[in-house]
Amino acid sequence: MNILLLTGLYDTKPASGGSYLMWAYVQELKRQGHNVYLFYYTSADSDPRKAAEEPYTWYLPDLKDWKHAQKPVHQKVVAKVKGLLVAKKPIVDAQEKYFMRDFGWLGPALGAALKGVQIDVVQVDFPWMMNVVDYLPKGIAKVFVSHEAQFMLHTREEQTKVAERCKYFEASLAAKFDAVLTLTDVEEAEWKRLGMGNKVFTSCMGLELPDRVGQLAQRADKLVFLGSGKHQPNLDGIRYFLLDVWPILQGKHPQLDLYVTGKYDEAFLAEFEHVRGVNWVGFVSDLLSLMNGAISVVPIRLGSGIRVKILESMALGAPVVSTTMAAEGIGAINNKHLILADGAEAFAQAVSKLYTDAELYNQILLASHQYVYEHFALKLSTQRRVVLLQSIIDAAKP
Repeated sequence: MNILLLTGLYDTKPASGGSYLMWAYVQELKRQGHNVYLFYYTSADSDPRKAAEEPYTWYLPDLKDWKHAQKPVHQKVVAKVKGLLVAKKPIVDAQEKYFMRDFGWLGPALGAALKGVQIDVVQVDFPWMMNVVDYLPKGIAKVFVSHEAQFMLHTREEQTKVAERCKYFEASLAAKFDAVLTLTDVEEAEWKRLGMGNKVFTSCMGLELPDRVGQLAQRADKLVFLGSGKHQPNLDGIRYFLLDVWPILQGKHPQLDLYVTGKYDEAFLAEFEHVRGVNWVGFVSDLLSLMNGAISVVPIRLGSGIRVKILESMALGAPVVSTTMAAEGIGAINNKHLILADGAEAFAQAVSKLYTDAELYNQILLASHQYVYEHFALKLSTQRRVVLLQSIIDAAKP
């Protein structure tokens, strides 16, 4: 299969869930014999030239440099000034800037890069790339992969007006694709409520899993939070944990340490610099060692999509305590594969229970480890995705 992939996240040294999933997915597609023609954007912290050295790979310009795609569709705002009606410039809000970007330069770039290549399907990943659909060649099946629906994110942030604007853009742009793929069944249901009907399918991506855990872990006095401060749900989650949950745990178990991975800005770090027992460790190349004997905490309260941090923790042998929302779409069973807890007291109690009960710790460790291998292995997940893409290609044929 010849796949044209346009993605808003791709990194040779993945430091976030989204970039990791994309990197692993592309590498597995190639291993399975498919041709991937990749146009990508990556983070400012990485070297875009490195990935561009791969065959059939091109780097997109920085998103900040992209121009607004078209004149705003809003009605003009009219103000009365000194008895005169003055038409103000049309308003362009943040959502329009986010979704409507100028990809006019992309057509010639694709033509030059793909000369003589017969593309079977175009896959577009992440919401800020959706508008590219208006600039793609006709007559080719087009698939949008929604890693995190913005209308769901802002609804959960209780930003009603923003959520409605996102619904408008996401629904209108998604309708131009032949199919929308989501990572969870929860998000699939929400897209269907927007009128997408039978064009929406759940298709989760898999992980490159480490060797299976061969023995039970010796519990350590540590908790781990995986997640960069660049993602708002992570910021909200770790702030909530440090303000509301951590004091309870410190009162019960003062010997505990918390390790927070990923990059956070200085202002955020300064807010918690005096909190005892918290270690901001940044990017960690050896997660297996960090997670050994740890409890993985996932106090996420916002967002949508799938939480790669939960799957990674399970694969690395660290039992998980998570909010119910954060575990959506994974299908894990409470008190078997992980522990679900909502509210500060309940969350702290769940962590404490897992920390003090060695038998329960190892039961969940082994069960979750088995579960992630059975349901989220990269090879199997990619094979399922390819079968789904082929069915979309066949359905799109005239």
